[in-house]
Amino acid sequence: MTHWLEEAENKKVEKAKVSRTKIRKKMEEIKQNYEANKEAYDRFINSLFILCQRANSLPPKTREPWDTIESKARESKLNNHYFTFGTRERFDKKVPAKIFPFFKTRHYKHVRKIMIAVSETMGMVNIEVYEDYLAKTRLLIDDQSDRDTFIDDGLEGGHFIYHYSIKDLNDALMLNLLDWLVFKKDMEHLPFKDEDIKRPTKSKTSGMEG
Repeated sequence: MTHWLEEAENKKVEKAKVSRTKIRKKMEEIKQNYEANKEAYDRFINSLFILCQRANSLPPKTREPWDTIESKARESKLNNHYFTFGTRERFDKKVPAKIFPFFKTRHYKHVRKIMIAVSETMGMVNIEVYEDYLAKTRLLIDDQSDRDTFIDDGLEGGHFIYHYSIKDLNDALMLNLLDWLVFKKDMEHLPFKDEDIKRPTKSKTSGMEG
């Protein structure tokens, strides 16, 4: 009769094999999708990079409150041609306090990110939209010194992954993404529909890196 320890070890090995098989299958599907739609996908990504560079070249006053759009190609173990575009703005807000005058000024960082990657579904991309508010606070650390850091303050943000057709990656979408990144539009003004949602997520990290 097999001991429970051996059974548990065998299950662990089998689970790892299944996971590796799923990942290999997903990677192959992503590869095939990219090869079939490389021209359209690369053209959109390159154009979006250029658009962000144009925005970053504007005078500082025009770039308020977002300052700079950070555009990066990211490594992914799925090899899904993963790119991120992000901005942040800072603002102050009056919040309740326990001592007189019972209000204090709290510093906030408002973060927006767009992440784009080739999907395992033929003809589709995944567009991840992330928004959050972080409050600046002073924390005591191990050596008894304190330092400023940002924590999630519970203000409403959003985090969605949209399943979007590569044939719909056009200039209009590009401009909408830019407008949202630089805080000229809210999330509800992005050109995505409820049926485009692949999955909403409460995670604070990307769901597309693999």
